[in-house]
Amino acid sequence: MASVDLPWDITTEILSRLPVKSLMRFKCVSISFYNLISNDPIFRKKHLYHQSKSFKKAIIVPQLFYTYDGGISVFPCPLISLSPKRDVIEDMIALELQILGELSVNNCCNGLFCMTMSKGDAVIWNPTTRQIRTFRSCRLSLPNLPNPRWIGYSLAHDSRSDVYKLLGLSIYGHNTYKLCFYSMETEMWRYIEESSPCEYVKYIGNTTIMNGAFHWLGSNEEQFRMPHVVVTLDISDETYGTLALPQGICNNLLDPILYELKGKLCIFSKDSKGLHWDLWVMNEYGDADSIIKMLRMSSAELPDKYPWPFDMLEDDTVVIYKPGHIYFYKDGKILNVKSFSRYWFCKNPFVYFESLVSPDTCLHGKEFNQKIVPNGFSATNNRGKDVETNKW
Repeated sequence: MASVDLPWDITTEILSRLPVKSLMRFKCVSISFYNLISNDPIFRKKHLYHQSKSFKKAIIVPQLFYTYDGGISVFPCPLISLSPKRDVIEDMIALELQILGELSVNNCCNGLFCMTMSKGDAVIWNPTTRQIRTFRSCRLSLPNLPNPRWIGYSLAHDSRSDVYKLLGLSIYGHNTYKLCFYSMETEMWRYIEESSPCEYVKYIGNTTIMNGAFHWLGSNEEQFRMPHVVVTLDISDETYGTLALPQGICNNLLDPILYELKGKLCIFSKDSKGLHWDLWVMNEYGDADSIIKMLRMSSAELPDKYPWPFDMLEDDTVVIYKPGHIYFYKDGKILNVKSFSRYWFCKNPFVYFESLVSPDTCLHGKEFNQKIVPNGFSATNNRGKDVETNKW
């Protein structure tokens, strides 16, 4: 029977819809396949689009990763389908690390984990392709400031320039903070000279990224009894801004946290009496008058100190995490609960999907040229790092 060759555009379309693990195997089929999967940025964007639309899941990661003696440490983490109709853990992913020391996860952006090492260095890691890159710490002594008591990072995609930007966050004293961006051209951290519109921000490590900007709750009170505004930092222009909050709502917030759910800015907080958890949603970005209370839950239903709303489904079902459980809420009712109590060591979940985005090139906005090599061998990029071609 004669074989039939598919047109290349159809082959590309089929490959763009496959899981990353399958693509890693197919790299050894031919030079054309290898070049497409390894070097073609258009293909990677198309694959990322399909993955984000079709295979979105929640990944529950450990509070901290510990790796010893330079060996590979494997952390089994549950991958959970974000559907209230299924009540079991759907899959497991083995996160393998080969970096000595302690790491904490800051955020997840397009399949890339952004993490902080115990000594303050930043790590960007794609657990699916097993590619990893470290960046030196943004720990810098500034005039009239001691060494920072906390350092963290946040990774975001700049849609204007189509590059990823790494933001360094340092806290000094009680709530005084400094922000900086990593420059690939100089391989140094560049502190933002512009003064922040608010002297204090709440949970600066919990950075909300949406509408092309980083977001934090801001206040001019050191004790931060209540927020006054939302502080923004534009990803492209690297300039500060603010979003107003109604005073009536601010007066009724107890220990609020900022989130992004389904493309909308949200505040999750207990009411001033501590009897209920309220979810406030800004329906029109930047319009304080569009903020409504979308959801109210009794604190008896969610007794944990910090339940974590981390996703909103198409039908406006809110997905909330508390240690060992994921709740699906809609119209004030619990639709379903997924339990996985043995994962007591896990922290807050991230919405996760596989991607081909490389930690070694994402901050450049372009791919390095890689050598084409026979099946089973490795290619080397211009930074001297091995790129696996047939490990799966």
